[in-house]
Amino acid sequence: MVTKKRPRHRGNNEGSIYQEPSGRWKVQISRPGDSRVKRRRKWLSGKTRQEVIEKRNEYLASILNGSSEAASDQTVEQATNVWLERTRSSLRYTTWMNYESVLRNHVTARLGKMKLTSLSSKDVDRLYEDLLAEGRAPATVAKVHRTLHTMLEYHRKRENVIKNVASLVSPPRVVQREKMMLSPEAARKFLEVIKNHRLEAMIVLAITTGARSGELRGLIWDRVDLKQGTIRIDKSMQMTESGHELGDTKTRGSRRTVALSRRATEALVRHRHRQQREAAVIPQWRNTHNLVFTTTAGTRLDAKNVLNRVLRPLLHKAVLPATLRFHDLRDIAASLALTKRPVTEVAAMLGHSHPGTTLRVNAHALPGSGEHVAAAMDDLLATS
Repeated sequence: MVTKKRPRHRGNNEGSIYQEPSGRWKVQISRPGDSRVKRRRKWLSGKTRQEVIEKRNEYLASILNGSSEAASDQTVEQATNVWLERTRSSLRYTTWMNYESVLRNHVTARLGKMKLTSLSSKDVDRLYEDLLAEGRAPATVAKVHRTLHTMLEYHRKRENVIKNVASLVSPPRVVQREKMMLSPEAARKFLEVIKNHRLEAMIVLAITTGARSGELRGLIWDRVDLKQGTIRIDKSMQMTESGHELGDTKTRGSRRTVALSRRATEALVRHRHRQQREAAVIPQWRNTHNLVFTTTAGTRLDAKNVLNRVLRPLLHKAVLPATLRFHDLRDIAASLALTKRPVTEVAAMLGHSHPGTTLRVNAHALPGSGEHVAAAMDDLLATS
């Protein structure tokens, strides 16, 4: 006679598991109280029995690890807000705003009401699939992944969750954007097209020195030496909560003195004369920071306006791709310089703290590198 094996008794706090008529599974767990509060019950649910078992185990482990009850009851949206608030003072405003925008538009809008401890890798995987199905670019989804992972890692280190579920999910593969390059001939043609434009000198400096948009928009006349033919880059125009503000460059290595080409010096001389004429005839002129590049009223330039209202119309006029961004001018400057000068000199011009950074970003621009390698292989492997 076969004796039917009786199910074992559930241990303390293991909870009862059952399936609802809708098909979802639930587990009820008794949460410990204190001397004044009776033991309370907590419900966890999932699509499968195994899923609720895993959620139960994680919840019980969180109690053993000392995680607070308040933390375990946090929603994803609440956890996101906590992280954003704690990191606000330690991040650049633009970086923080990017994080906030990514989480608000793509994460909390979809997963915000879920309990943080209930968030699973399947939820994250489904989030990425939905974003891609809606037409979001793989690069956007990859950005969502990086930001979500950072936020969850913050809470994992504080034992608000047992594991970072984003680390269990692979973001979509991102095809790197092909760098926009200009040949020396195309660059010369472009500089001829923009000649006598109001912001000609700004674009000339970008192409000949590799200075960033923020560095040029934050350049002041006190840092320009037209006699010596140099500019000192140690300030940058940055977006803050109160608008565009002049601040220090991103890193200490970014602070540098850059020699100017004859073309750049001549463009700056013409620009200074034009700016002096504007200041004399425009009543509302107010260049309080003595900026080299300003609006027609002497105020600070906005990066998007420079791109959309200045650079793109000039690209159209020169019959060049409209997809070229202002930052691409920095890569073009590096590529042109590397055809003639050692990488150490180019790194110093760009403000890279190490030439390895320049090589990593602009190795494609090294002249004849492929042919040199091929010739070396022929010499090494040549038969006698």
